Amino acid sequence: MALPSTETKTNSAKLPIIENGDRFEQITPIEDIPGILPPKHKRPRLVEMDTKDLYVDHIYQRDRGLESERKIRAMLAQWDWSKFTPPFVYIDNKGRAIVMDGQHTSIAVASHPHLKGKIMVFVVDTIKSVKEAAQCFIGRNLDRIRVNALQIYKAAL
Repeated sequence: MALPSTETKTNSAKLPIIENGDRFEQITPIEDIPGILPPKHKRPRLVEMDTKDLYVDHIYQRDRGLESERKIRAMLAQWDWSKFTPPFVYIDNKGRAIVMDGQHTSIAVASHPHLKGKIMVFVVDTIKSVKEAAQCFIGRNLDRIRVNALQIYKAAL
């Protein structure tokens, strides 16, 4: 379905300036970025799994301490699927689904009596080592733009 186009101008950074108070902006690519390499891994598959089939590798994952328990209990107290992203997993050489990122979400789903341990996960089939899995964990937790206090305030209005 084609959506009606909205006319926008661009600033010096070539970012669209929305006119007429329209708060919606169509996603458009950034043009002319040199040196972009092909993706390192294939696109993940979105799969429903039972949390009993998920494992955590404590070589690079955090242990389940008091802070983790508090976070999981807070998630359980007011579960809302719209606040969570699917965990990222890979399948190790023994056929186990290893959670690279999303262990708290996975544990919360396993613990919630109404969710029956069923969770959607992204399976990255091309990860073949603990080192690659750890790099995924690091990337998913560091390579992001953090939301600042003003952005949170604005979203809460």
